Amino acid sequence: QVWIDLDDDGTFISSEKFGLEKKSGEGEDYTSGVRYNFSIEVDYDGDGSIYYRFYSGNPDSVTVSIVTCISSYTATGEGVLGSTLTVQGTVPRVTIVPLTGEQWGQVAIDYYLIDDDNKQPPHNLCDIVVEYDTGSGWKSATEGVGGHGTEELIASTGTGTLHTYVWNSDTDLEEKELSNIRIRITPSDEDGTGSPAESTSFYLDNIRVSKLAFTTSPQDIPFGTTSQIITILAQSPTGYTDIDANLILDLVTTSADSAFLKATEDIVITSVTMQMGEAQFRYVDNIIGNSILTVSEIPDVGIANTAQTWIINSGGTSSITSSVTVTGIYVAGSTVTVVVTLRDYFSDPVSNREVNIAVTGTDNIVT
Repeated sequence: QVWIDLDDDGTFISSEKFGLEKKSGEGEDYTSGVRYNFSIEVDYDGDGSIYYRFYSGNPDSVTVSIVTCISSYTATGEGVLGSTLTVQGTVPRVTIVPLTGEQWGQVAIDYYLIDDDNKQPPHNLCDIVVEYDTGSGWKSATEGVGGHGTEELIASTGTGTLHTYVWNSDTDLEEKELSNIRIRITPSDEDGTGSPAESTSFYLDNIRVSKLAFTTSPQDIPFGTTSQIITILAQSPTGYTDIDANLILDLVTTSADSAFLKATEDIVITSVTMQMGEAQFRYVDNIIGNSILTVSEIPDVGIANTAQTWIINSGGTSSITSSVTVTGIYVAGSTVTVVVTLRDYFSDPVSNREVNIAVTGTDNIVT
């Protein structure tokens, strides 16, 4: 017989004593041994090890494998200590909680670790392997800060035990903005390696704005003349455009007589809203010299602003031409006072401008 301590209580009751049957094809020559066997299906229990003994009713001693049962019609000897049955449980399982919304940087991945055998510590501890896929194959996911790690994780029955793995996506996918990212977790324990579980696809955006940048060069324009379109981009540290940065930008110049205009309309503005990480506008300045244009975000959240120095020139003597007709009857040789008022783009008077005046006719003097 074989006696199997199925309930792990250290004793063998009658229901735990089973007869062995001679294996098919075996003869009667016991000199070299005759094989007997017995099959039983048992559930995982305790630590996975079940003690067993052999029993022989033969009046002579019988050697069963390496265990000797003395012929006293009781199961004695070393069987209780040296002979165990190891019952292999089922491998662990994982279910991953879907990731919702846009993810970036340190990505927290929640998952449940399941042990259908209801084993007790330390036999319910598992390890995991975490990978990611961008569509070109699975790669190891670098562990980030926080989370529960990858080793000696508790598993339980039912829905399992909730754990978190933090993926440092900045290390693996620096300056990348991708859709359809997937995570795969493969669990293992003393019973073997379980089937991998895959997450649903999610969006990853590791391009995050840290600075503003002019993409158009500084312009050298005549005073009073509207510039070409100026473009500002929201950029990451390495110059990638963050298309999610719909910032409000504050537009400032050092010129006391100037204005910013909409890109497509002659409407004065002092701020502009980015679309897909880009903003456009125009500029007009009525003072000859250098003007510094500065662009910053509203409110200030630490994004580096940007500035350019523009040259506002006179535009030459023929850039602006105007005529004044003096009507009326005047005595020859008398003085006629003519007042000319220069106005800027917004019809406001401007000063300190060089004006060349010419007069038609003969014997006329401009003073």
